[in-house]
Order: sequence, then structure tokens, then C-alpha cells
Amino acid sequence: APAETLDRLIASNREQFRRSGAHDVFRPEWARRLFHAILAAQGDARGVLATLSAGGRLVAGHFGLAVGAHAHAWLSVIDPECAACGPGQVLTLRLAEIMPALGLASYDLSPGYAHYKAPFATDVVAVSQGLATAAGRAGQAARSLDAAWGLAGRSEALGRLRRRLDQINAAETSTGGRVRGMVDAIAGYGRRCSSREPRAEALQDRG
Repeated sequence: APAETLDRLIASNREQFRRSGAHDVFRPEWARRLFHAILAAQGDARGVLATLSAGGRLVAGHFGLAVGAHAHAWLSVIDPECAACGPGQVLTLRLAEIMPALGLASYDLSPGYAHYKAPFATDVVAVSQGLATAAGRAGQAARSLDAAWGLAGRSEALGRLRRRLDQINAAETSTGGRVRGMVDAIAGYGRRCSSREPRAEALQDRG
């Protein structure tokens, strides 16, 4: 059943977060409920679930949100024991082939560098980010903090810290959850450093 398959993908993604030391955005129940609500949605906005199995074993899966003819991948997982066989690349290729049957014209692979994206990309779209604040002192304080983070972001380590804090604040709605997220962030620092992807320029130097 699709709902059970989505639960398996979420569980695999949570295990991946644990191994890498990344923040578990599925720990709050609301996040899991949201994904299931999108999966069950009908109409112009809907969920797109694609999986690849080998010998009855689930080896890769994608889940994302589609609006009209355009979809965006929110969740991508592969079986780490099968990673050497490239199940993620096979799934992405097959997904591209069946997109017209799903009513899709594009499938956004999301911002950021990842080695698997370049062979499948047919276009690159520039994206921007911004900050929406309320009027008054609270908004002014938020803008001042954002400006300070912008200056600090010139440091790679501080930039990573800000992204981690943004993830925690977006996923965790309680003070206890945010405190636990910070504790996990400190405890998982070593795993994140060892699992971080090589930079694009480093790969180019090797080529």
C-alpha cells in the first residue's frame, strides 16, 4: 500500500539522518502527518511516490509534491547495502521516462550540489531566499539578527551552524524539541564531518 511504502521511506530517511548526524526532521509527528496528507491529496496539488525494487527488496524511493505539471523531490532514499549498484540513478532515470504518464513536465532535484544531479539535469534555475518579518521591534530584531548571520555566513563553519539552527527551528515546534535538536547537533558533529559530500571543485581536480 502507498501509505505503508511512504512509512518505509520515512523510516529509512530517519536512519540516514541518524548515521550522518543530520537533524531528524521527521521526529515531530506533524511532519509525518503532513507527508501522508500530501500522499492522500487529490487534485492539482498532490504527492508523487516512486520506488525501485530488486528481488522483492525496496532499494530506492522518491517522494515529493507536484503542483500541476511540476514536481519537487522532498524525500529521496536508497538502501545503503545496494548503493554501489546505483539504485538512485536507476530510479531517477526510470522516473524521467514515466513522467508524461504521471502528467509531469518537470521534476526539480532541489538546490545544492550532489554528484547524481548533473547527468539528469536538462536546465538550471536560479533560486533566491529572503526573510519576511513583522513590523515593529520584533521585526527589526529579526532583521538585525539575519544581517549578523549574513556576515557570519562568510565563515563556512558558522554558515553550517545557521543552516542547522534553521532546520531545527523549522521542524521542532516545542522548546524541548529544539533543545533536544541542539544536543543531537553537538553529539552528531563528528558523523556529519565524516559523511559530508566532497566539493564539486575537489571532484573536478580528480577528474
